[in-house]
Amino acid sequence: MLSRSQRGLSLIEMMIALVVVAVLMMLALPEYNTFIKNAKIKNVAQSYEAGLQLARAEALRRNESVRFSLVTNMSSTCAVLNVAIGNTTAPGWVVSRDDPADKCDIAPSETVAPRIVQKWDAGESASGLPWFMYIGTAATGGGDSITFNGLGRVSPAFVAAGINANTGRIDVDVFQLSDLIRCEHGAGTGGVTLRCMRIVVTNAGQIRMCDPKVSDAADPRKCP
Repeated sequence: MLSRSQRGLSLIEMMIALVVVAVLMMLALPEYNTFIKNAKIKNVAQSYEAGLQLARAEALRRNESVRFSLVTNMSSTCAVLNVAIGNTTAPGWVVSRDDPADKCDIAPSETVAPRIVQKWDAGESASGLPWFMYIGTAATGGGDSITFNGLGRVSPAFVAAGINANTGRIDVDVFQLSDLIRCEHGAGTGGVTLRCMRIVVTNAGQIRMCDPKVSDAADPRKCP
């Protein structure tokens, strides 16, 4: 006969353990979902920052203008964006020497318009969130792209007046009123709050990612 120390768990003990595990998983699931969504936002913002850095580096290398554009998709009917509201997939980007509108399906080429250097399709890695993008503020004649000249400066330059004087930005935000999904730094209360990010570009060509939630002036993550 087996002693008590040699016997396994009883059925009741196993059921209790499973219930405890299930409860712990239910408690952790909302935090895990928030973590995954915040990671998606940060990954998209980091990709935009990398695209902007690439556009500037190519402009310097070639000693000619190179533009960074956020686009609706990678098809022959793509549009260049200056705002994206309610998209379920984040906009991709194209770094090119010419306007990529309606030509995002073209492979990177030195000669075939729009002479794409590189492109990035957000795809499934950035799906499932109500993206609310605000892109490239107040460039004089700059359209919907951010263009760097052969000196690595933004050209045409961002205007010297307004809330973001001499500075452009890409707000990587989310917002959905029906499900109360919003950014932590945004207005309102309640609902699901996520950590949104911002890419700041100066006329001199400085590019960095910052956190609009941070308010401490001594914190390097603070947005200007």
